[in-house]
Amino acid sequence: MISSIINATECDPRIPGSCSEDFKDNQSWKNFTPKFGFQWSKTDTVNVYGHWTKGVRSGGYNFRNGNQLIPPGPTDEEIVDAFEIGYKAQLPDEKGTFNASLFVNDIADMQREVLVADEQLGSSQVIRNTADARISGVEMESRFVINDNLVMQASLGYLNGEYQKILYDISGDGVIDGIDKSLNIPRLAPWTWGLGFIHSTTLSNGRTLDSSINYNHRHSSAYTDNNLG
Repeated sequence: MISSIINATECDPRIPGSCSEDFKDNQSWKNFTPKFGFQWSKTDTVNVYGHWTKGVRSGGYNFRNGNQLIPPGPTDEEIVDAFEIGYKAQLPDEKGTFNASLFVNDIADMQREVLVADEQLGSSQVIRNTADARISGVEMESRFVINDNLVMQASLGYLNGEYQKILYDISGDGVIDGIDKSLNIPRLAPWTWGLGFIHSTTLSNGRTLDSSINYNHRHSSAYTDNNLG
């Protein structure tokens, strides 16, 4: 059982009776979160693996919302089915490593913090189950020994995310339609990559001086659910 007072701008919890609304509700969730996978090593330097796992973000209530016209919940739980298959290899003579993975995440009842316009507060932050979505991608990383003093490291990642089903007016235009489904999932950058070098020098006193240079890139992405930020 959850019992709380939702405060409006004129509400002062130190003054009895100044807060006009009490909220009482109860909800419970139960889940089973298994994981199944395999691992196969063709040689001592090559490993192939794969797994499926179920993850859950608990349902609940949001009491940071100060708008009395918007109930604080409940927000249903978010469930993720995560599939991944990967490859890990070490080059001959320990000259480097190469790792790669493919993954798909199916997300049901995605929980998002949505900003709603409020005449008194300016805006209210509410948590809602906005959509079902699928996010898939590939990641690769490598490390190569160029010579006794120089090592190169590189990484590459690609993500693709799409809404599968819309549960909330994400765009804020008052209707749930194709505009909502066409929006980009926030903070999902399609491309990320990096390149770097590490150089080691042995000094005359037996100590080692290491220096490195790296460049990393992250593709642009929407910051808010309605893609306006």
